Amino acid sequence: MKVLKIVFSIVIFFFTLSVGAQKIKIKKGNVTIDDTLVFKTDKGFFTGVKSVYDLKDNELIFIQWDSFINKTTGEEVKYCSITFPNLDLKTEVRIRTFKGLLKLFIKNKLFKGDTLIEEKVQLFVKKYGLEFSKIRKEQNQEKVIIINNEPSKQKKSIRYY
Repeated sequence: MKVLKIVFSIVIFFFTLSVGAQKIKIKKGNVTIDDTLVFKTDKGFFTGVKSVYDLKDNELIFIQWDSFINKTTGEEVKYCSITFPNLDLKTEVRIRTFKGLLKLFIKNKLFKGDTLIEEKVQLFVKKYGLEFSKIRKEQNQEKVIIINNEPSKQKKSIRYY
């Protein structure tokens, strides 16, 4: 009886998770959430950049995937830069897929319909910051030390007494 209650509780838990989850589909440049057209995106081959458009084809978000080798750990750091062109805001996250980014945007409630909520976007940008650009910039600033081994050419003064 005790095992049956545990199994039943687990089934109820996963059922409630699946009911609350929104289904995101991306097909032919259209982004649908729970079978409702919400956004448009770039069609065609993935080129490392992607944009999210409202239904009137106004660009809301520009996304660019990038990577670098962390010199201290030797690991490849993959991240994406997210720019909100109309708000002049930018941030970076370590999510690798476009669908994962859309889920992050929805989780942070950045949209009302197909328009951005400026206050939510500002909070989102503060929350994630520009961590990867900062690390990359610090690692690319190499110090150059110039060593001059030539003997100094000082004028010798001659004193006459």
